[in-house]
Amino acid sequence: GYIRVWSFLSFELSFFPYVRDKLEYIRGPIGFYNGGFEILPRSDSDIGDITTIKLDLPMSSLQSGDNFCLNVNINSWESTELHDVNLFCFLEAGGIFFYYPSWTETPDFGLIEHLPVGETILSLIPSFTWPGNAGEGSVTFYCALTNPEMTEIIGTYDMKTCNWN
Repeated sequence: GYIRVWSFLSFELSFFPYVRDKLEYIRGPIGFYNGGFEILPRSDSDIGDITTIKLDLPMSSLQSGDNFCLNVNINSWESTELHDVNLFCFLEAGGIFFYYPSWTETPDFGLIEHLPVGETILSLIPSFTWPGNAGEGSVTFYCALTNPEMTEIIGTYDMKTCNWN
């Protein structure tokens, strides 16, 4: 199946064959290039008093022996805590997508039953020492929250790229 993708202005951009069983629509500024997709960055001036999400990597370029982990910092500026928020995080490596929390190619997401007002930090990949035999490569992580119905992105989203050699 295909997912219908809409921009923040609610006009249809295109379709892409990924998480059909999990999402009916994704809302947010999404651009397309070379048959893939990218989430277009927002500036801090676009944010205001809305929920923000930021991926936290210890460094963007890794070498053997470096410490690696992936956390997400969520700052909810809603008037009350949110319930049953879906956390979508996936990494793209060479055109293949791996989905949190199972980190497999099967579309997946985490559930945040209670998201309090203020800051919440979640560990997505626990800390480990980067191995010496990893070769060279690059991955890009994408992360967003959706409402329980999975029809809208809550607040902002984030993406970070990590390289190693």
